[in-house]
Parts: sequence; C-alpha cells; structure tokens
Amino acid sequence: MTEISGGRSLKPAWIDLLIDDPSLDFSRLLQDWRWLLVGSFRVVVGSKFGDWFVERLGGAVEMLDMQRGQLRQVAGSRDEFYQLIRIREKQEEWLRSDLIAVLHERGIVPDAGQCYAFSVPPILGGKVDPESVELMDLAVWVSFCGQIQEQVRNLPPETEIPGLAVSGGVGLDPSDGGSA
Repeated sequence: MTEISGGRSLKPAWIDLLIDDPSLDFSRLLQDWRWLLVGSFRVVVGSKFGDWFVERLGGAVEMLDMQRGQLRQVAGSRDEFYQLIRIREKQEEWLRSDLIAVLHERGIVPDAGQCYAFSVPPILGGKVDPESVELMDLAVWVSFCGQIQEQVRNLPPETEIPGLAVSGGVGLDPSDGGSA
C-alpha cells in the first residue's frame, strides 16, 4: 500500500491488487471453469478476488469474472491490457482497487495462496462491500465460484435457489463462518 504523510493510504500497490505466481498450476486451478473457458489460452495475471486475465492465441486479453460468471474481452493485445490496467477506473472495475484499499485499512490482507472472497457470492444475493469480504484459499474460491456459476448460468435473473451442490469437498459450512 502506498502511503502519504499521516499514514493515510494513497492507493494499493500492484502487489496488493494482483496475483502473479507462475508456479500456480492453472489447468488445475481453472478446471471448474472449463465450461466457459474453452480453447487455448495463457494466463496473464489474476486479481486478488480470484478473477483471471487470459491471453488468447490471437493476442486478445479476456477477463474471467468469478462474480458474474462471464468471460469478456478487455483488450485487443497484451500491450493494450497493460496500458488499460494502469487507468484508475479500470483498476476499480477489474481489480476492485477501491474495495481492496478499504480492506487493507482494516488489516484484511491475503497471504500467499489466499484471495479475497465474498461470504455470500453476489450471484447468490451477497453484497459487494467490505463487510461481505473474507479471506479464502485461492483454489477453493476459484473452484467454488466455477461450480456455482455453472449451476446457475441458465437460470432467469432473480430465480430462487433452494439448494446447491458443490463437488470435490469444496463448500461453505455456515457453522465455520464460510472458511475452507
């Protein structure tokens, strides 16, 4: 976190916003998104909320959005992506930099292998605010979101969901506060 005098935060640093770990096994990490993330791609970088930016063979960069269950092109090339991600509005939109700044001020900072997660995912009616954010194992969150998004993708908006099944031992137990 970059600071100005008096200890007030100016804006999050790149390390606060991005996951850039080439040792991650992306084919395994993103396996529960294969229903949406098809074809060849290379991971460029991830957000601390578990969203991923992938480069296609033609050079376009797409964002795999965990909360919306969408894959959308955000740049025509890697160079354009690096230019756009420096723009504050794009950082707020793609990386939730404004929310991360608040979380950092509250001392909520993920360790290696962790990311920010919503205690109730927005797709299930959860709020996108600092009180709804917790730390979670990155692989658990990415898997959980992929499974949930696949199950609800064809439902009309505002559909009530009586129960959800999550395979592979991944799940949120209300008795443990939603941690894995």
